[in-house]
Amino acid sequence: MSSLLLSTSCNNQINPAKIAQQLKFAANSWSQEFSINNLVAVCTRVDDRKLWASYHDVTTNTLILLGGRVAFEPEEWAKLGKNNEYEAMVAHEILSRYQNLGISALTELNGGYCVIIYEANKAQLTLCTDRLGIYPIYGYGIDNPDKFILCTHPDALAQNLNSWTPDFVTMAELLRTSQGVHPYTFYQEIKELDSGSLYTWNLKNKHFNHQRYWTPEPQPLPKSQLTELTLELAEGLSKAVERRTQPILGKVGVFLSGGTDSRIPLFAASNRNGLTGITFYDGDNRELAVAKSLANRAQAEHLLIQRDLDYYPRVASEVMRIAGGMWNFTDGHYHGGLDEINKMQFGSIISGCYADCLFKGLLLNKKWYTLFGKRLPYVTRGKFDFKYYLWHRPVAEQWHKKVDERLSELYQNVTTPPKNDFDLMTIEHLRLNPVSRIGSFAARSLCHRTLPWDPFFTDKNLLNLYLKIPISLKLNGKLYNEAVAHLCKQANDIPNGNTGIAINSSSLAKINATILKPWILEKLGNSQKQAVIPPYASHNLWPNWSYVISHSPVIQNLWLSMEKETIDLITELLGWNPWIKTTQEWGESDPEFFTRILSLSLWHKQIR
Repeated sequence: MSSLLLSTSCNNQINPAKIAQQLKFAANSWSQEFSINNLVAVCTRVDDRKLWASYHDVTTNTLILLGGRVAFEPEEWAKLGKNNEYEAMVAHEILSRYQNLGISALTELNGGYCVIIYEANKAQLTLCTDRLGIYPIYGYGIDNPDKFILCTHPDALAQNLNSWTPDFVTMAELLRTSQGVHPYTFYQEIKELDSGSLYTWNLKNKHFNHQRYWTPEPQPLPKSQLTELTLELAEGLSKAVERRTQPILGKVGVFLSGGTDSRIPLFAASNRNGLTGITFYDGDNRELAVAKSLANRAQAEHLLIQRDLDYYPRVASEVMRIAGGMWNFTDGHYHGGLDEINKMQFGSIISGCYADCLFKGLLLNKKWYTLFGKRLPYVTRGKFDFKYYLWHRPVAEQWHKKVDERLSELYQNVTTPPKNDFDLMTIEHLRLNPVSRIGSFAARSLCHRTLPWDPFFTDKNLLNLYLKIPISLKLNGKLYNEAVAHLCKQANDIPNGNTGIAINSSSLAKINATILKPWILEKLGNSQKQAVIPPYASHNLWPNWSYVISHSPVIQNLWLSMEKETIDLITELLGWNPWIKTTQEWGESDPEFFTRILSLSLWHKQIR
């Protein structure tokens, strides 16, 4: 989608043309460079220049930089489409609103974005981040108006500094938890800016100010309002999709799996016949069968991209470069299919990312129910722990303690263990916001930098609703599944590809499905019975990582290609040398830990 760098430093190290190359992560990237007084700015994007370009208003000598995407109301998009005589239509509209309404024009925007406005005649710079940190931006020396740098990619920012200091705690945190605490990065001098915030600099008076415009306050409603909340969520999802599928946005693709989240656009969009499903698959498994059924039912075009054994390993180094090391190459789901996606000339690609975090309790501590020693697909509240959906792995004792200090810092202002829904929802939000700190962020960061991507769960009205839903209705996705079933009535007979049963099935039905799972899989269809699934595939969306790591020659080559400096770093952080084990041994013993080690190693090898 886009990348930005802005600097108020007037030294010769800041080279706009060089920065533009550093921020181009796809073959179809284009760039804009601006130099006004002592301010230098570069913006790169991969989407429609006429719609999404940044803009310098020479009449008022005002520059507006647009990162990410905003979502207007359908009638506002239609009005904008009638006034299409100029480039940078969205930036023009935002700047016009800002000049008429002031700061509220920025804070009331909808979507995942970063907007920067430089009023050169006033020497005033204003930056607004979105509510959830969907579109992250990082800063160096931001409290010094004379010499600060802002950039959407921490590695690119570091490359434009005279020197920097590694943050080994964040590296250890990746190995232990597969993510990192906000605002820290792999560089001690570089921090991520806060979400839901306004930053202002007066470059003449040397004044800096930061304030939050959105401080989420959990307001859980009683369970008795299940019906009202369900209908409100269904309506919110429908409107979020409508805002992102208007004709002005061009051809719309939908990342489509067999699960619950991605089917929403196919049946919520008013012009769904114009949508194209995009499905990545390893083999002819049940996930693919369900995705095909959904696309067929919605009468949507369907782009199928098959992954081979080395699909992820082949692009692993590039994924970690583009992701800036955050956090795991196994989340580079779409990168190997960029060429096929780009051939479709999508104006926008939407996805159901973040649904699990917002409405299904993914980030909560949970306890699984069991029956006859078998884990059921049904959870209740668990005891508070630093560990939640991603398992922790051991690191060296000194780094374990330092990571503990970071994690304790995250929770220092909340009640632990939690005493009520308010406490639980506060903890949930700390783990969610900003979303760059979620372990699967690499998938989203690559979408930001290489695709015309817009995740509809970033809609501000959905965020407000997320604060209302009590924990009991988030666990097991009870309310969410009912809302999706209400919205996708035409497809309620098509099962969830993950469970093999209807998305609004009762808890008892889910338990029965777990007990009878082998039988259900056998009965999914004759085509399933006859299909030969590759050994690196699973029955779900993702590959069999144990097999991939054990058998991929590319993985083995990557593992054996590490140089001494990188091996020494990982050995220091873990307290032992993981290269004493072969990739086959890692695949058979702990594939998840291996991918964390390899991910950090691939990143370090490129930036050291």
